[in-house]
Amino acid sequence: LQAKEQGIPVVTFDSDSARDTRLSYVGTDNYFFGVRLAKALKQLHPLGGKYAIMSDRTPNILQREAGVRDELMQSKCSWIEVLQSPMNANGDYEGSIEQMRTLATAIPDITAIVPVFGAPMFLEDLWIGLADEFRHVSFVVADDLPVQLALLARGKAAGLVGQMPYEMGLRSIDSLYEVAAEGKTLPDFQGTNVLEHIQIPLVLPPLQVDDNKLGGWVAIGYTLFG
Repeated sequence: LQAKEQGIPVVTFDSDSARDTRLSYVGTDNYFFGVRLAKALKQLHPLGGKYAIMSDRTPNILQREAGVRDELMQSKCSWIEVLQSPMNANGDYEGSIEQMRTLATAIPDITAIVPVFGAPMFLEDLWIGLADEFRHVSFVVADDLPVQLALLARGKAAGLVGQMPYEMGLRSIDSLYEVAAEGKTLPDFQGTNVLEHIQIPLVLPPLQVDDNKLGGWVAIGYTLFG
C-alpha cells in the first residue's frame, strides 16, 4: 500500500494480496490448483476412498484446500473426508509430518493424504520415514521441486502437481516493465498453468473391452452368415 501511495507499480506473484494494493497478480489460480490435486488423486483411485488434507492458514493454501474438497465432493466416486481433516500445519513442517503419521495410525484404512503445500517433502529423511511406514497411503502433494521429483521417482509419493515459478517471475518483471516503460494497463489476474506427475500403480485393474457395437442386431449377422 505504501508503494502504491508513492506511485510505485506493484505486481504480486505466487500468493496474492488485496486488490487495491497491487496492479496485477501473476501466478496459479490456487482453487484450480486444488482441483488438479483432486483430479490426480482420482486417477490413482477411480473408485474413491477415505482422504485427509494437510493444510495451513494462509489464503493461497486455503484456496487449494477448498479446490480439493469441492472436486472430490462433486465426484461420482465415493470420497469421504475423515473427521480429523483438514490438519493445520501452522508453519511447522516437521510437525505436519507427525500429524500425518498420527492420522494414518488412527485410521488404518485411509486411502490418501493430500498436503496442499510441498514443504513437508523438503524434510527428506522424515518424509521417507513417513512414506515407508504407510506404503498403503497415497500421498498426492502440491509442487514439484527437484527434491520432490526425486522422491516421486523412488516411490515415496503417488503424485505431484507443480506450479511454474520461472514463468511467474518472468511475467512479473515483464508486467512491471510494460507499466513503467510503455504505460500499459495490466489485467487483474495473469494465470499460469500446472504440471501433473503421477506414479502409475504396478497392479492395474483388468482391461475390459466390449467390441459388440451392434448389440442385439448381431443376431442378424449370425443368421446371414449361417
